[in-house]
Amino acid sequence: GLIDASDGATTSFDDWYGASSAGDVVLVALGTTTGASYSDTVLQVSIATNGQDSDFGNLIESKAQTGSASSSTRGLFHSGYGSGIAGGRSKAIDYFTIASAGNGTDFGDVSQTNNNGGGASNNTRAIFKIGYSSTTQLNNILEYVTIANTGNSTDFGDRTIATYSVGSTSNTTRACFSGGDASTGNVDVIDYVTIANTGNATDFGNLTTVRSNQNKGNVSTGTYGFFTGGNYTGVDATQHVDYITIASTGNAGDFGELNREIKSGFQAGNKVKGLAGAGLQHSN
Repeated sequence: GLIDASDGATTSFDDWYGASSAGDVVLVALGTTTGASYSDTVLQVSIATNGQDSDFGNLIESKAQTGSASSSTRGLFHSGYGSGIAGGRSKAIDYFTIASAGNGTDFGDVSQTNNNGGGASNNTRAIFKIGYSSTTQLNNILEYVTIANTGNSTDFGDRTIATYSVGSTSNTTRACFSGGDASTGNVDVIDYVTIANTGNATDFGNLTTVRSNQNKGNVSTGTYGFFTGGNYTGVDATQHVDYITIASTGNAGDFGELNREIKSGFQAGNKVKGLAGAGLQHSN
């Protein structure tokens, strides 16, 4: 269960690197709040206790609209937008050691400044979807890092469609990216990559509705992956939760509803419980 391997499957020692049954701490980059400036605050939330968040540390830059990914030992935040950043957009990757509170440390950079990107990972690699870029604006760029090592990201391949503000989910084998804002508006496309192999994404299926600004982060049981919240044409924010079976391709199914409409927030979880929160609600 720790590594999403089926009974009798062949595994290697690398599969177990960083595996832990703890899986209880979620890190949330605060971003910005109503009427406030951009923040560098990172909060921690305990999944098991349903408790209040507490301060964990600070990003290197004050910014919002970051992408994220993690192993069981390190949490990564990449890119983002902040008024105090030259040109507005960042390409910095920060990392945090999840077991001990403290400020972010410089990990490296993605290839270009961007915001509203995404991320998905297993315990070894993080796959970053580059968001709205200062260079290319809409793009289909996927890049990766080895989470245990610091350094700049490397080209992984391309998504099947140029987007930003995507959703994501993953298990130890596959990373899936969903929806986003494209040149034609919001889309419902889900595509996937095999994390261990570089290459272009492959079509997976479709969301239950076109959607952008889904909550960023990963909620997955290892078998099922989830996409929460977002907005679509005529709806400023939604309660929808979609799910997919990660190991197979096909359209997403309706899982249920959040208890409020929300977009551009966070989602995270262990294999038992998923959280979705913060973000924006209906403007009315």
